[in-house]
Amino acid sequence: MPKRLVTACEYCRVRKVKCDKQIPCSTCKKRGKQCSTRRVVNSKAEGKRSHLHYDVESLKLKLKSLDEQANFVDTVVPAPNTKEDFDFINIYKDYTKVYIKGREGRNCFGPLSWTTLMNSDNALRSSWNYIEDHKMTELFGKLESGSTDSVKDFDTDHQRLAGLVVPSSPVFDSTIRLDSKLLSVLANQKVIWTLIRRFFRVVYPYVPFIDERDFRGEISRLIDDENFEVVPVVELNIRGHLDFATLGILLVILRLSYLSYFSNDLSHNLPDNINTNTVKNRELKFILENPISMSYIVLAQSCLDEFNIFNRSNVTVLQLALLLRTYRHLAPEEGDGPDGGDSIVLTSTLVSMATNLGLNREPDESITSKRECNLFRKLAIHLKNLDTTECVSFGTPSGVDRRYFDIKCPFYALDNSNLIDTENEREVISAYMNSGLIYKQLEETYNYAIDLSKPANARLLDLKLIELKDILMMDALEVMPQDYANSFKVKSFLLGEQLILSIQFLLHIHYERQSNYANSKVYIKETLRTISSLLPILHSIVEIQTDGMHIMSIAPILQTVFVKAFVIVVSVLIRTNVSIQNEVRGYSDMFSSLIMLSVAMKDWCVELLELFSIFSTRYYYFWRILRGCHGLLKLCFAKDFYEPLKNAADTHGLHFSNSDIHEILSICGHNSDGENSTQDLSTSIISAAGIPNVSSKYISDVDLNRFWVVLKSQSKSNATMKRFQNLTISEQSASVPEEEPEEYDFFTEFYNDFLRETG
Repeated sequence: MPKRLVTACEYCRVRKVKCDKQIPCSTCKKRGKQCSTRRVVNSKAEGKRSHLHYDVESLKLKLKSLDEQANFVDTVVPAPNTKEDFDFINIYKDYTKVYIKGREGRNCFGPLSWTTLMNSDNALRSSWNYIEDHKMTELFGKLESGSTDSVKDFDTDHQRLAGLVVPSSPVFDSTIRLDSKLLSVLANQKVIWTLIRRFFRVVYPYVPFIDERDFRGEISRLIDDENFEVVPVVELNIRGHLDFATLGILLVILRLSYLSYFSNDLSHNLPDNINTNTVKNRELKFILENPISMSYIVLAQSCLDEFNIFNRSNVTVLQLALLLRTYRHLAPEEGDGPDGGDSIVLTSTLVSMATNLGLNREPDESITSKRECNLFRKLAIHLKNLDTTECVSFGTPSGVDRRYFDIKCPFYALDNSNLIDTENEREVISAYMNSGLIYKQLEETYNYAIDLSKPANARLLDLKLIELKDILMMDALEVMPQDYANSFKVKSFLLGEQLILSIQFLLHIHYERQSNYANSKVYIKETLRTISSLLPILHSIVEIQTDGMHIMSIAPILQTVFVKAFVIVVSVLIRTNVSIQNEVRGYSDMFSSLIMLSVAMKDWCVELLELFSIFSTRYYYFWRILRGCHGLLKLCFAKDFYEPLKNAADTHGLHFSNSDIHEILSICGHNSDGENSTQDLSTSIISAAGIPNVSSKYISDVDLNRFWVVLKSQSKSNATMKRFQNLTISEQSASVPEEEPEEYDFFTEFYNDFLRETG
């Protein structure tokens, strides 16, 4: 018998008073309480309603899009005319598609990657030549090693505070059986079951493709029944080869759950500073005192290596592979890097695995349980969203072809929940549905923009950007990622803004190449306006202190948003400084305006560096990006950098009027009526003395720099050890690994890996 529909709000139900069923109700409104209603409904009706809601919203957006195209008159784009209506943009034009890394191989950057943005822009491309002609230490400074004792102490403490404990050598010993390695590494029962509980309460919404009942049952069989006593795991009850996939999933779950306790403010991660007067704090202190090291991920990869994923697959193996891919996307010590690295290959492989397993098709509930059907939907949607994130960030072709995917969005029903807490399941499904419309529009926009066989019409592309903006603004953005629903909103919002930012900048470059400076400056203004609107939101995201999972879920997107925004501002800064040296000093208002614009762009660069520097204490690629961007900012104030550009104002300068500059100053929130002396300002703009001072302690922190150097050196050494120990004795004698140099060659690595010469 279906349960009655509950319409009274929670507050009125608890107080047992009559509720007028309004939203918010009069009682809650009068008493200043948050009005919320939990409705228990028929499962079939709820499932149908979920799909109907999604379809209705999609139709509304389609109608709005058609209406805008029919009535397109007054927008930020240039006024329509016959010639420009047939203007097509080829974003693949005039950029080197492949970077050849000597004997190491080749790498191809997508048209939306920050590397391509730099290489496509005249001002930014000139920085490559300067970097190539100068010693790296002159531009990026020297990494000081510090005293051995202090570095060692800092390394140990920082590993503990940041949750980055290095794997121990037995993990890489090929003479030890995998099950023995697992037993030697696994934490005690209390840690394991506490972290499993944490996973399904806190982490699950970000990786919702594990069924709680099935997983708990399998782990109980493998290690023993649920137990919150501090006792070791004494035996693994492995019955078949597939159990290694389940154990691999357990290892990743334990590591993710452990990291979810950590704050970006490292002082919050000290067990001694935690007041244990609450159950939550006692749990936090206990977990921090029993760290889950990176060796868990090494062993999880070993578990995956037990299966030939290119030959035959299984849903459990796919879950492990996708969980590892998601971990490497999010993890502080890993991450995809500013250009995606090799992660795109793995995602495409996972898409192929899912297709071979039939997860691209809507499951048949007549042969599969409802819980499994919904699990398959969530697995497929998570994989599609991960693919979309990579495509938007780097401009790589999508591995998911919608023509062959008819699987529906997951929906909530009482009998298909993959969580024991069905209310939490409802909220997870709601978050996925709310983000579905944005992801669909993202796919349509970037697929239209990067179509190699059919260059995009510039005006239609701009219309698609307007549609995307409208969708992003449909709901008021909650920029405080205090729960996963808001984290989903923030993530999809940042993805959309990042795509808009990249395409606007490419449209600016497109029109500049055509010497259509009127349209070019429209798009550079829009690009700067997008950055200006993003900055307050970024401040809100960075400054809030939440559990680690919320920030960790959006950190990869924050990386690419930061580096793209930074290089765009640097482009305007370089162009401004080129125009300054070609302007008659002190002769006109134009010279004063250019000086103020240079100061405004410099201030933006410094603001971005200081804003994101806190992430460098926990996230390797943030530390790497920050050091590189700091070096680029120094380059903008190196006097000899501008010597070859003295007569290049047409190609490397600004094509702005005085009123255009004042409009940009207004966008930046910079006072254009300042009383600063033009002569004083111009003296400091292009000179060694004018190098801006970034106050953040993290950029010049010797111990922090050394920590990341040592950590990555150890990772390389461990990887070499693992490859070496998998060889036979005869192969070992011929393949002795080279010793790691005592001094890590940061600048060669930085130059080859971060500031690659791409053309």
